[in-house]
This record gives sequence, C-alpha cells and structure tokens, in this order.
Amino acid sequence: MHQHCKLIIFDLDDTLWPTRPVLERAERETYQWMQQHAPRITEQYSLQDTLKRRMAFMRERPLAAHKVSEMRVQGYELLALDCGYDSASAARIALEAMEYFLHFRQQVSCFADVEKNIPALAQNYMLGALTNGNADLSRIPIGKFFSFTLAGENLPYAKPHSSAFAAALQKASEHAGEEIGAQ
Repeated sequence: MHQHCKLIIFDLDDTLWPTRPVLERAERETYQWMQQHAPRITEQYSLQDTLKRRMAFMRERPLAAHKVSEMRVQGYELLALDCGYDSASAARIALEAMEYFLHFRQQVSCFADVEKNIPALAQNYMLGALTNGNADLSRIPIGKFFSFTLAGENLPYAKPHSSAFAAALQKASEHAGEEIGAQ
C-alpha cells in the first residue's frame, strides 16, 4: 500500500529565516536597554564582554544548554549581581531584559519564497516546528500556518535527541485528532 506524507516538521532558525542578523540586533537592542535600565552592567561590560560571559556560563552547564531562554535569564541575572545589584533587582533586570530580547528575537525576515510557499504547503500538509531556539511562531506572521511548535527548551532533550522528534510526532497526532474531530 502506498502512503502519502501528511506532515512536514520544520526547524525554524536558518531554515525559514537567517538567524544571525536577528540575534545580533536583539543583543544590541537589549544592551541599549541595559544602558537605560541597568547602567552598572554597561558601565562595567561591553556588549562583547556580556556575550563572552554568557557563553562561558552556558559552557559550564552543558546539560542545560538547550534551555536557551533560562540560560539567558540566568546569565543576565549573574551579570547584574556581578555589577552590584541586589538579588531582587538582579532578578527583575534579568526578566525584563529577557522580555526585551524576545521582542526583537521575533523580528525575523524570512528567506525568499518562504512566505509564499508555507501557505501553499499548509493547504495540503500539517505543518509543525521543532526548534532548539526560542523563536515564537505565535509572534511571527507565518506562524498562523503551523499546527504546533515544540521548543527544545521545553523538552527533556533537544534535537538531535530522538525523544525530541518523538515528542513532535506525538504533538502532530494530537493535532490530527483535533482537526479530524472539528470536521
């Protein structure tokens, strides 16, 4: 018996859009935000220094490296603590900086033809996303064509671990049931 493909699961970063310019802008904008809201950090550290410190922090925690948002928040919090902010202020700065970063993190520009081809694919296939990043399809225009998104940071293991793909297939089967029930 011949079976047809009914599901396409995409990675997001560097598959549907270039990631580097998005992250670089989000980093710059967040650093500028810190100049206004956490000036001790920017007085002590350059943008490059903040990136190096956060990368070093993540390298020290390889088992949590796929928890990209959590690691970023903790990195911001450590920077604030290192610069003399008290614990409560450091936690607040970290969360606010993360929200600011995420705003710019979602400002993506899709590769040529993505905005044309994704809606066409969605007419015939269930589309899903499995990402190790923290792009949020609910905040990105093409997201309306996707039935589900799974982020590695919300799973026990990120890609390429097989459990991430198994979770995506489970999510797809849940959504397939919803779509069949709705008809």
